[in-house]
Amino acid sequence: MLCLRLELLTGRYVASAFNDRNEPEWPPHPARVFSALVAAHHEGGATADAEAALRWLETQPPPTLSFSPATARELKICYVPVNDKALSDSATLDRAWSDVLAPDATPKARTRAEAKLAKAYAKASAPETKLAKDFRAKVLHVLPATRTKQPRTFPSMTPEVPVVCLSWPTEPPPRVLAGLRSLTRHLARLGHSSTLVAASITDPITNQAPSPTWQPDPEGSELVRWVSPGQLDALQALHAAHPHAEQRVMPYVVARYRSLTPTPRTWSSSFSNAFVVLRRLDGPRLPLLASEALADAARRALMSHAEDPRAPLLSGHAPDGSPLQANHLAIVPLANVGNRHASGDLLGLALVPPAGLDLAGLHPLYAALARWEADARSQPDLPPGDDGPRAVLTMGRLGRWVLERCIDHPRLINLQERTWTRPSTEWATVTPMIFDRHPGSLHDGRSTRRHKAITRAHATIAAACQRIGLPAPEEIELDDAPFFTGSEPASRFARRQGTTDQRPRLHLHLRFAEPVCGPVLLGAGRYRGLGLLRPLEPHPQLEAWHG
Repeated sequence: MLCLRLELLTGRYVASAFNDRNEPEWPPHPARVFSALVAAHHEGGATADAEAALRWLETQPPPTLSFSPATARELKICYVPVNDKALSDSATLDRAWSDVLAPDATPKARTRAEAKLAKAYAKASAPETKLAKDFRAKVLHVLPATRTKQPRTFPSMTPEVPVVCLSWPTEPPPRVLAGLRSLTRHLARLGHSSTLVAASITDPITNQAPSPTWQPDPEGSELVRWVSPGQLDALQALHAAHPHAEQRVMPYVVARYRSLTPTPRTWSSSFSNAFVVLRRLDGPRLPLLASEALADAARRALMSHAEDPRAPLLSGHAPDGSPLQANHLAIVPLANVGNRHASGDLLGLALVPPAGLDLAGLHPLYAALARWEADARSQPDLPPGDDGPRAVLTMGRLGRWVLERCIDHPRLINLQERTWTRPSTEWATVTPMIFDRHPGSLHDGRSTRRHKAITRAHATIAAACQRIGLPAPEEIELDDAPFFTGSEPASRFARRQGTTDQRPRLHLHLRFAEPVCGPVLLGAGRYRGLGLLRPLEPHPQLEAWHG
């Protein structure tokens, strides 16, 4: 067994989450540790043993993480002097050197880059014959008393025990072990330069390390960055291409983890918490009221690219054409809701399959998605994005969207799985629920009939929760008004064209006796964007567990 022990010498870990500079990262992601080891490798002389150790390490599975609970330090905004660029040509020279050293540059592009570099050096060394009109402002810009500053934040965590261990079950070869020991001797920091560490290859039992906390698990709910074979070469190429640039996000792959610490009992939905997110890259802004139309268009697109015969997962029908009794794919539009500046605009959509499907069971979905994305690649007018696979969705009078599949953790909170799946005892609808059966008039002037209708409505909601594997809620609140900023009153969601369905559509606020994990999709419209719930507050005992 291999154990890499990291002791935080200052008692704090200063590092920003890779997708939010104002949020702290905890525990340290193994991919960040690998990058720190690569830096130590070059600072220590880049020995052959150390390189062999890194190449061995990048082929290993994600490590078990051992760490103690940590408290986030209150975020403070610091105003930091910006690097001067007014009187120096260093930025131009850095860019020119980056173009010259770009590993994928063609000979013609490299010749142009070398000419640009020569011109930049000539300009930097040319004598000043006259002063520019803004010379005084440039001089004041670099003086201590007048130098401008920009706001910066430095999120940090203070663990109960300032030790983190990464453990692998494999015993490394002697040469690799020697290289790892050499790397740990040169490893001085992790994350921000203020996070000083003492690293060692050790036995976790004899060094009082925290007990294992997170274990790699393909079905786990925690997303952590790790590496894959070729990581060392990728990092070195990135540095060679931009030697003077600060690399905000390094290459990585996403690994799923599960917690090994005792947690309160939680209930899980029968829908998978690992869904495919497609963000809107281009196209008209659509309101939340267009959720059902967007979901219908996305299902038609998937069905048109599906293999024959159409799989029940996509169609929602059994081979004989009858409605499928089991869960099938839900298409869930995701909107900007639940924050102070929420606009209610649709940001994209999630393809949410039933829980428990293996790769073979998910094949119809990914095969249809691959064909859909292949069609988009033949279109020359696609806008630039994050290099993720794209798909073009045509929605009739609503226009045309270009969607980009989020391969990694989305930056927008409302596109992140955790926003819709984290455990909580309180949930509320973002889009209203369509009742599975009509309970009667909930506003009848006769109290006896109104009471019976409300009782039937509560029973219908309890049955809808139990249908997707959840307990019946303890408390139920019904309202036409939404419970989230950015959402819309239930009465504004139009009914499907050509239907005479008069079942009520209402917003729900549910309180459960025990924590519930999402996604929570309820009611007759749960497969097409309606009846989508989001947690209101995390369970207090789960805050430390779930981060």
